[in-house]
Amino acid sequence: MFDTGQVNQRTSFASTHTSNRLYVHGGTGNNAAVLYDDISMFDSATRKWNPVESYGEHAPSKRHSHMAVMADEYRMFIYGGIDGSGTKNDLWEFNLLTCMWHEFTIEDTSPTVYDAVLLYVPMGHLLLYGGGSTGNVYSFEVGRSVRCSHLHDNLWKTIIRAQFTDVMFTFASN
Repeated sequence: MFDTGQVNQRTSFASTHTSNRLYVHGGTGNNAAVLYDDISMFDSATRKWNPVESYGEHAPSKRHSHMAVMADEYRMFIYGGIDGSGTKNDLWEFNLLTCMWHEFTIEDTSPTVYDAVLLYVPMGHLLLYGGGSTGNVYSFEVGRSVRCSHLHDNLWKTIIRAQFTDVMFTFASN
């Protein structure tokens, strides 16, 4: 797969970065029926793609339309997305030092299952913003709510919940 130093062409993947490396997880191939669960790393110093190995049997499912964020130079988090069974509402941490996945148990989940979210890590917290629903039409509500979790709490707490629904972007999927 990486004989040419390239990552398979894909869309709807999660990506995040450190100071000199770009990480890509999952996504779909040219044929939307093909889902990936691998991690690839682009090193800006060598200008090459490399696979990132993972060990253990407990890992996230193959998925697309999920988000990723780095908590520091060696911990990557992914959230949500869509796999072969539907929309996911799960949070995973990948440790780049041990090459192991850890799934977080999320309590107090939102009634809306997210398939497109924004994660950000300020001072040990993850922020979850927006999201949408699945089907032939995706609706992403702008400014709807912000949920927060400390990395050690395993609990999402709503910190901002807007009561308006008049700002919405909708597009039909193919």
